[in-house]
Amino acid sequence: MEYYQIKSTEKGSQPPRWYRVLVPSGITFSQLYVLLAFIHDKLFDDLSMYFEYETTDRKIYLEEFEDGEPSFGNNFIDIYDTRGTYIDTFFKEGFRISQYTGRDFDLTIEVEKDAEEYQELNAPKVIKVSRIIADEEGGQPDGETLPEELFEVIPDRERYFRYAGELVNIMGRESVMHISEDPVTPEESVCKGSRSRSMETLREALQPLHEDAELCPLLEQYETYPDTGQVPDRHLLHRIDNLMLQKYGMTFGRYTLAAAIKGLDAGRELSSLLEEKHSKPAVTTEAFINSYSKTDLEMIADEYGLMLPANKSKKNLAKVILQQMFTTEAVLNRLIQLEDDEMELFRLTAECEFGRVPETDEEEITADDLVNELLAVPLRDDRLFITDIIRNVYEESDKDALETERQKSVWMYKCLEIARDFYGVMDWDVLGQLFARRFKGFGRDELTEVFRRTPEMYNDFEEVGDKLVLSYFIEDDYYMFLEGTIQKDKPFYIPSRQEIEEFWDKGCLLSSRSHQAMYRYLLKTFGCSKREAELKVMEIYHAINNQLRLQEVIDILQDMAPDDGDDFVFGSQKDAEEFTKCYTEMHNHSHVMGNRGYPPHDLFNAMGGVRSLPGDMIISPRGPEAAAMLDGSREELAKRGIKIDEERIDSMLAGEKRKKIGRNDPCPCGSGKKYKNCCGKG
Repeated sequence: MEYYQIKSTEKGSQPPRWYRVLVPSGITFSQLYVLLAFIHDKLFDDLSMYFEYETTDRKIYLEEFEDGEPSFGNNFIDIYDTRGTYIDTFFKEGFRISQYTGRDFDLTIEVEKDAEEYQELNAPKVIKVSRIIADEEGGQPDGETLPEELFEVIPDRERYFRYAGELVNIMGRESVMHISEDPVTPEESVCKGSRSRSMETLREALQPLHEDAELCPLLEQYETYPDTGQVPDRHLLHRIDNLMLQKYGMTFGRYTLAAAIKGLDAGRELSSLLEEKHSKPAVTTEAFINSYSKTDLEMIADEYGLMLPANKSKKNLAKVILQQMFTTEAVLNRLIQLEDDEMELFRLTAECEFGRVPETDEEEITADDLVNELLAVPLRDDRLFITDIIRNVYEESDKDALETERQKSVWMYKCLEIARDFYGVMDWDVLGQLFARRFKGFGRDELTEVFRRTPEMYNDFEEVGDKLVLSYFIEDDYYMFLEGTIQKDKPFYIPSRQEIEEFWDKGCLLSSRSHQAMYRYLLKTFGCSKREAELKVMEIYHAINNQLRLQEVIDILQDMAPDDGDDFVFGSQKDAEEFTKCYTEMHNHSHVMGNRGYPPHDLFNAMGGVRSLPGDMIISPRGPEAAAMLDGSREELAKRGIKIDEERIDSMLAGEKRKKIGRNDPCPCGSGKKYKNCCGKG
């Protein structure tokens, strides 16, 4: 039998992941698909895969035909059936073709040569893999011949049919791939085949797993998907994967693939798969670091401020990172800086000898954070794995002491977050009072240590003399103007522990009465979702804290409107007046930097009756709509001690009245309605 030597590379993988494989001639592209699925250990998401090859003048397109016909026609593309076309028709030295699965796992296949020296080979063979795969699998395959069961799949159409059906079952589809009775050349390409009931095939393959009491309920839930025509929930599949990894050291996908390859007639042989002794991934910390490109290593070194040698070769960069980033002290320092969700995922993963698959969208994001912190490695099957050095440091550490230090770090993040918006500039005593809301009895030295180890992403403050100042307030000495002219002798508002926690979680004190009034108004008037309303309230708070004018606040809210939704437009004068009332309440009860965290309403009492608002604070409208809103709220604003530019308001309103408004013109109140349907009624 003749063979081709091909290189199959996972597109977009960094570092590249590839297999060099000997593929037998005389197989179809559909059968090649089965071979690649086994080699890459992937159950592709879509059987309607296609191969694409672009020549200098025409594009060749091979897809799985349905009912004997391609999915589309094109005069500039030659379309062939993957189930009725031999690879020999196209496989020539230098031929490159891309295989698309329909989701995020695609391949590029390059035919390197005709492998004449392997004419006596009796099975497909993997002869070499990329370095990262070799590290994962414990070395090069050394000419590893693939299982004979896989080779039997290729000429045995019945077994191939079962395997194709297994792939479809996992996707919850009713039909399986048509298998050509007699593959032919493209010039004679035809499609013949049959259909099969897929659910029975799936349940038979999974029967040995049903004997596991913990897996059985999850599998029964999973098996309802094909009956309803739905695609299985990937989060459910991840839970099944993690349970199988914990108990058997293999993923659900690996088991079902092996079951399909061995054939459903193997009987008890499938149960033996669960009894095989599996070893944990052979990925070392050194191999993980060496898998990065030189550019990535330079970025890591720069981010952590590492001392680099004069010769910045990739080998030297990797060596420096291993020496400086993976000492016991360096690893523990990164662990104590993890947020709660990051530490929880790290703990769960460290407890899993074979790694763990993130089970939710949030866990997937957190997993990326752990990888970026060089505390975990991503494996195939979406698994997260803790490598040798990290695992040893964690297992040998004092877990209670580590957790206490981590909690101190996280609490410092939260204290600095609220101090950024409440103060802008503060002394160590104020930071100590914030920190004491949870950790009491801290000395200056201990406080300084926790502050200085805080990563830049959580800390916008810099030490200037005996003060802590926001870094962007240092330029032009703005912090001196803030402290000496705006804040003056006002006291510092020290929030409660609950307020610090809420500000960290919501970006403002959403539970306060004035914020809740605005939140309910937004829900009622604009039909926002709860999350959208929360974000709008947060934006209004920050606008107030930054001393923006009312019209600028409205502009911000309009910018936040979704592309396919309505703009932030008032439906009536009553809506506009109610918004102004809610805004005024928020303005007077928001914790602002100019008052060192005190709301204007409360600062009057905090300073023993001294007026809280600067005498020159005046709200001036930028347009007739804002003027109309302020005009309707003059009395309320006066009660709250807020001055408005009455002359400008009167001038704008008079100018609007002088204009002749047509019945079909937009109403000047800003409602967006026609004048005759709004203020012009009657």
